[in-house]
Amino acid sequence: MLELGLFVRKDAQIPEFDVVKEINLESSFSGEIEEMNQKVVALACDLGGMFIEDAMKLSETDFPTKLELIPALRALKNAILDYLEKSGQAERYRRYTDKIVCRCYNLSEREIADELTKGIKTSAGTSCGSCIRKVQEIMGKVQGV
Repeated sequence: MLELGLFVRKDAQIPEFDVVKEINLESSFSGEIEEMNQKVVALACDLGGMFIEDAMKLSETDFPTKLELIPALRALKNAILDYLEKSGQAERYRRYTDKIVCRCYNLSEREIADELTKGIKTSAGTSCGSCIRKVQEIMGKVQGV
């Protein structure tokens, strides 16, 4: 069991400056998993907190462990997504939940569809070509095919 409460210092003028200020973590894990959970909390809250943008970039590879999954890290990201959704920051929420289709140009399915809908020639699929099938699928949806 793991419960994570998140306290964010909201920046009223510049939402990108919202900071994870405090995390309350209740966990029934033990051993290395609990140690890594506590490291996640410490990293996010040390030195007055961590910008949400930076917290969302954290991954298991940022921690010295052989664990494939650190429960507190996943819970932290889910809590941040919940905060963004409930605080009306829809664009930031979408930025973290959209699936990247074209890794070369870091374009999500929504961004590619938006470009195509606006008549903009997308750069997706023009570099390595690994996403061409998915881009063609998106084009079909946009064109109603």
